[in-house]
Amino acid sequence: NVEKESRRAHETTPESDEYPWRIASATVLERLPVVLPDPAPIEEQFNKYRINERNRTSVEMNTALFKPKPGYDDFNRGQLKRAATFTPAPRVTEADRINDTRSLDRALQKHLYFVIKRTPAAKFFQFPQRLTEEGGSMRESAEKALKAVIGVEHRVYFIGNAPMAHLVHTYSPELQKKNGVQGVKLFFY
Repeated sequence: NVEKESRRAHETTPESDEYPWRIASATVLERLPVVLPDPAPIEEQFNKYRINERNRTSVEMNTALFKPKPGYDDFNRGQLKRAATFTPAPRVTEADRINDTRSLDRALQKHLYFVIKRTPAAKFFQFPQRLTEEGGSMRESAEKALKAVIGVEHRVYFIGNAPMAHLVHTYSPELQKKNGVQGVKLFFY
């Protein structure tokens, strides 16, 4: 039943067939996490257990079987000194503290997506998008949409030539008559 209703919702009515579809492409630009997320409490408990178990069952190495090379102890002492003075970078940055949502130096443990408002008065954010030109590819449209917003100086890698998702938005009959199009099919790259 649900499948039939879903199929029926996407079928076109005879009067709506007279209008063409607009084809548009959008770019989904993602910044991957920079640092590993904090471990869950169960992971911390397991790591403590594992370290305690390893220390409990470990045996001191037999020096008769292992003869260190000259300078080995000096090297180890140097490594230990460096390790003792090492301080990891903070996980909470200045951009996090002041809630600068335009900075990439924030939310280092999370995926970030680039979204924009089409106009300053727009209520919603969206991915950069553009109508596909006649004879042009959808991927080229997605690339142009992103370059129009961020410029050409940024290096961006598009994973493939095929879209990863699509959205079909059918306009109301009044909007169809006004714009002369049935709706928009938006493909995400």
